[in-house]
Amino acid sequence: MNLQPGQPVTGLTLPALRSGFGFNIEEQLGHPVMLLWVGSCESCDKDLPAYEQLLQKYAASGLVSRVIWTAEESLQGQVPKTTLPLLVYSRSLTNAWSVEPQPAVMLINRDGLLAYTFTGRLSRNQSLADRALQQMVSEQANADSMN
Repeated sequence: MNLQPGQPVTGLTLPALRSGFGFNIEEQLGHPVMLLWVGSCESCDKDLPAYEQLLQKYAASGLVSRVIWTAEESLQGQVPKTTLPLLVYSRSLTNAWSVEPQPAVMLINRDGLLAYTFTGRLSRNQSLADRALQQMVSEQANADSMN
């Protein structure tokens, strides 16, 4: 899917890789969302802990985060090791789409609009995601204080 910042993020429902509930993007309205798209990601095991820390850092703002493993691209690869909820993408799913290139970090604001997309190495994009989340949380706080 080719989304641009400011466009609504809709039509994404993915199952959990392990037991537990799946994920529907429309159910996240009212919360900032960080989606980490990973295919064949050799460095995920060492890069994902930094994103786990981001989730903890912004937990008070209601941040929701998921790792989306595009298993069709990495069926022979290892499942990413992370404490973040892990979803699985498949082309056979009717209400799902994928992001290219990967890995990618998508940040969606609480109104369900795409705020940022960062592609390339997760380790390189962690600090960009942190700054973007700071800005999103600040904007959210400002909007809340105006009401």
